[in-house]
Amino acid sequence: MNTYNVTNINDSGASSLSIDYFDENGIVTSDASTLILEPRTITKNTANYDRGIGAGGTIAITAGPLEPSSELVTVDRFYRYDKGFHFYTADENESNIVQQESEAGNLSYVYEGESFVALNTNLGEAIEGAEPVYRFFNNETGAHLFTMDVNEKDYIIDNLDNYTLEGTAYYAFENEQENIPTMPVFRMLNGNTGSHLLTSDEKEFKYIQENLPHFSVEADNGIAFHVLDL
Repeated sequence: MNTYNVTNINDSGASSLSIDYFDENGIVTSDASTLILEPRTITKNTANYDRGIGAGGTIAITAGPLEPSSELVTVDRFYRYDKGFHFYTADENESNIVQQESEAGNLSYVYEGESFVALNTNLGEAIEGAEPVYRFFNNETGAHLFTMDVNEKDYIIDNLDNYTLEGTAYYAFENEQENIPTMPVFRMLNGNTGSHLLTSDEKEFKYIQENLPHFSVEADNGIAFHVLDL
């Protein structure tokens, strides 16, 4: 995955500035911390973006490595061994508390590592195609459910009193993206615990399908949403 550096070429020489998002017509629409969807070269007049660009100057976009950003969130995965299901969080503070309390013997979680990388709300709302992933808490089982499906979200709210909507966990994509490398996150129902497992590991997904009959595939052939493939 790439982010992009923009060079402003003008009569007095070249200087750097940050550009973020271009709309479908190639028009610069913001210079806040969003993601460029497609590298391209745009002239001053076409871009309609005048920030010190001299006559005949161009905005040249060159690909570069993605730098760590607070707008990308890492989803941590825990296993709750006293209940037999997994817990996921994109909240660093929540992750730290769960780890600390488990090490102290107050909670029964084992940290399994980073599961995948998603977008936070600011970045998710700025990128075309990104949608919120909602987090529900099951008051009966103590497990969480994550869904991007608005129909499923509304059904749960209207019909399942044992679930509490906790809000948007992060942003992801419903489908693969043409200009952003993504990978699927699979969702499966554990029939023994009534909990939902998420994994971006296709080998794990296939192993569970072939060897653990109490798990069933959910969503679109198991794919709940797509996240960044870094």
